[in-house]
Amino acid sequence: ELLILDEAWDVCLSTSEDVEQKIGLPYLGLVPQLTSVAPEAKNRWPFDYIVDNPLSAFGELVRSLKTSIVATRAGVRPKTVTVTSALPSEGKTTASICIARVSAQMGQKTVLLDCDVRRRNIIRAIGFEPSVGLLELLDGSATLDQVLVHEEGTGLYLLPLASTGFGPKDAFG
Repeated sequence: ELLILDEAWDVCLSTSEDVEQKIGLPYLGLVPQLTSVAPEAKNRWPFDYIVDNPLSAFGELVRSLKTSIVATRAGVRPKTVTVTSALPSEGKTTASICIARVSAQMGQKTVLLDCDVRRRNIIRAIGFEPSVGLLELLDGSATLDQVLVHEEGTGLYLLPLASTGFGPKDAFG
């Protein structure tokens, strides 16, 4: 009886078939940990490795995921992709930067928005500290041209969050 109860509570998604059957949505792909496909990349950020090694197996996996995202709606290219999860530290920031950089490297106009007002993880990960950003754009104290940052190496545009006293309640209230 305990085994039956255990299996009844098992809602793990282990395979692409699990995703499609249990959630009822198409499986887009999987991006493994960088070191599982590139052991030499130990202590490297996946989003930096992709820039330096665009033709690597890891780069190909991210391009494949990006292609799956674009191809999900027949004939209609999505204009917005949201990366989210239920828990912290599941790879949202890393996945977002990887997908955005690959998209820009493929010649597509791409803007990566950092919308996590409390953590500002995208900007921290990239190692950049802007003086103005998304919140200043929203409150009208800065223009889009002032806040957009262009990454020369990838062609990616970033719409960052600056470190200001402006809080989420102020921005979205």
